[in-house]
Amino acid sequence: MKKLFAVLAMATLVCGAADPKTVKFDFATQPEMTSATYPDRRNLEYMEKSFAIPAIAGQNFSVEFKVNITRINPYGNIWVGVTNSRKKMQNAFIRFGRSDSGSLFHFYSGVGFGTPATAKPFKGLMRQAYTLRIEYNAGSMQIRYQISDAAGKLIHDTNWVNCRVPLNPDRLAIRVNDNADLGISVINYNAEKQAIFARSLIGYEKKTPYIMEADITEATVVF
Repeated sequence: MKKLFAVLAMATLVCGAADPKTVKFDFATQPEMTSATYPDRRNLEYMEKSFAIPAIAGQNFSVEFKVNITRINPYGNIWVGVTNSRKKMQNAFIRFGRSDSGSLFHFYSGVGFGTPATAKPFKGLMRQAYTLRIEYNAGSMQIRYQISDAAGKLIHDTNWVNCRVPLNPDRLAIRVNDNADLGISVINYNAEKQAIFARSLIGYEKKTPYIMEADITEATVVF
């Protein structure tokens, strides 16, 4: 946590108060994470781990997650995005997983029970590294989601769409779907990989696990 605010302070000194500030997590050390669980409509749960960023109120911002997707089986889902610790619906997420419709990225703002997607999903999820980006314009209350490959090539852009809620984030969050009876879903720090490992497993069909796994190797906020 000290490292996070040291990066922020240096950015402020170098750039000046009026210039954008950057907070970056490279996961060289374990971040201080807060745990939460939320009900899911299928009698399952969302497991969430989140970590603090300076509160962003009424400002434009962008957030990027570098994610290496290592396993894709049906019905596992992993979410990355931003939240507000006091106003739970002030959030925005990119969710990735495999369903009967294929291997997809989904895009959300104001996520609650039964909330529809904010933009059309993108079919093209594969086992590889991605940069996932969420950009928010406070003045127009619009949001944009972008997906790039490991080389930085843009492969999907929702363009600007209306955000359901004003976003004033103070945390970055990672979620997985969880079946508590199995006890296999997890979000934890992997020191060897210098990454946050996320696994969603909600059940089995014969010997096939309903599973999704990914390493989040970097997260950066600019505001």
